[in-house]
Amino acid sequence: MLLLTLGALVAALGFSLFQVPYNIAAGGVSGIGGIIVNHFTGVSVSLFYLLANIPLLLLGFFYLGRWRFLLTTVIAVVLFSVGTEYFPSILPQYMSEYPITDNVLLAAIYAGLIGGIGGALIYAAGATLAHRHRARPHHPDQDRHLAEPDLSLRGRRYHPHSRHRLRLEHRPLPC
Repeated sequence: MLLLTLGALVAALGFSLFQVPYNIAAGGVSGIGGIIVNHFTGVSVSLFYLLANIPLLLLGFFYLGRWRFLLTTVIAVVLFSVGTEYFPSILPQYMSEYPITDNVLLAAIYAGLIGGIGGALIYAAGATLAHRHRARPHHPDQDRHLAEPDLSLRGRRYHPHSRHRLRLEHRPLPC
């Protein structure tokens, strides 16, 4: 839970420090909320982010992991929304220089770096920020094919204590 909280707040901090001051669009739901909805209607990015993720959370519940996924992702989405709502108003009071850089390119690079660190912490906790779901259902054996090579002995699975020579077979990744 600590990784989840820390990751959501770090991602919100990167968004608030570097993307909000320069109106840099993020990808996914927060980008749509930041550019289209906020610009034309004035609705807060954090409120739109929270509301627009509800259908994505329902899809994620049915396709990506049921209750554990839903609980951790709801916590991450709520913390990110709260952080993006309050950080832009709090940070200028406590920082001597806001925004940190005057260069828009550096702001985009820093936003990607800090947002990536926050996203990695959230993914390590077993959640997502809901707007970055996989497009297809997750199968339990799917990650095994990506993580380990197929080591076989003339059609048999390799056992680590076997004295037989190994033959590495290359299989195409499942789609």
